[in-house]
Amino acid sequence: MIKISNFKPYYIASVFAIISSLSPAINVFSPISVSNFQIALTILVVIITLKLKLITNTHFIILLCVFSILLIQQVFRGGNSFNFELSVFKFLIIPFIIYYSYLIAKFYKVNFLNTFYIYFIINIIIVYYRSFFDYTFFGILYSNVFEKFADSYVVGEALWRPSNLSSAIVFSVELVIFLFLQYFSESNRRKLLFISIASIVPILVMQSRSSWVILSLGIIFILLKKKKYFFLSLITLFSTYLLFKFEIILKIINLFTFNEESYSTRFNSVYGSIQWFVESPSNKILFGNGTGFANYKNPGTDNFGVYVENFHLSILFDQGLLIFIVWILFNIYCLFRFTRNKNSLSIILFFVLLSNSFSSSLTVFTLQMFYTLIIIIGFNVTKLNKSHV
Repeated sequence: MIKISNFKPYYIASVFAIISSLSPAINVFSPISVSNFQIALTILVVIITLKLKLITNTHFIILLCVFSILLIQQVFRGGNSFNFELSVFKFLIIPFIIYYSYLIAKFYKVNFLNTFYIYFIINIIIVYYRSFFDYTFFGILYSNVFEKFADSYVVGEALWRPSNLSSAIVFSVELVIFLFLQYFSESNRRKLLFISIASIVPILVMQSRSSWVILSLGIIFILLKKKKYFFLSLITLFSTYLLFKFEIILKIINLFTFNEESYSTRFNSVYGSIQWFVESPSNKILFGNGTGFANYKNPGTDNFGVYVENFHLSILFDQGLLIFIVWILFNIYCLFRFTRNKNSLSIILFFVLLSNSFSSSLTVFTLQMFYTLIIIIGFNVTKLNKSHV
């Protein structure tokens, strides 16, 4: 009989993330859908955790409560099966995959964070390939799809914004989160140095301002904490030079004057969606319009239920006022608890939540996985900067 450990089951979460990020290619080349792959991995995790006796009665009760809440919401607000299936995926399957993969890694005494190196290496290679060789990645993607973005830039005659096959904004944020997680966990410094150097070009070419904000604030936090004021001064001077050299400062100014299209679009999406929400029926205000109503295209159409460049508001529109209040209170509690325990994850979580106040990147499955990872690690270590996850 083959041992479970021979399959290295603690890599399941990483494989799940890889499949999600490669979905455009899988949809082209594989007769099996991405969702079927993901469900198969979920079933595999269930079998392994039951075999290893990692699922407790308390876990069953929590899973049943979450499923019951999702079902009650569906009954009170109505909606189609797509909304319910998506809610199960986002609030049950993704947390389940991450949490139990973490427990499996802990059972086998494996550094769970290190299992995600393969995910980032594969996607970084794709970014480099799309940047310097073939933007369309063997014809799977097309450059003219991105003409609608005001911040696309020109190389040759093609509008492009190189990324992995998922999203430039999302993968760039994931990459920055992973770098900070590895830094604070005091993992293998050679691996961290390698992935950091390899990440420089992708973070620059993907042009995600969310990731730039998280990276900049994170570096400032580390330098201030270590009292490296001289290096902070040098980095500040160099960054100021780059801001003017590449006219990035103009984008910041336009943020406050609403002159740039992307910024004005974000502001208008927030303002217009709030007006729409307050005029909604009471059951929609309390229980939402269903998962995927905000920032997801309706099945079979190119239309959004509502589009808002603020993930927290998308929770309000999808899940309603009650769950929105729970979401806000839960994150405040996490920030307070991590900070009280002198856990450096509090600063990462804060920056991720802050950046999603002017973006909706957390609606993407893979970034939801890394948000969940931050929460799980935060509750399972006292001081991340003094422990090996």
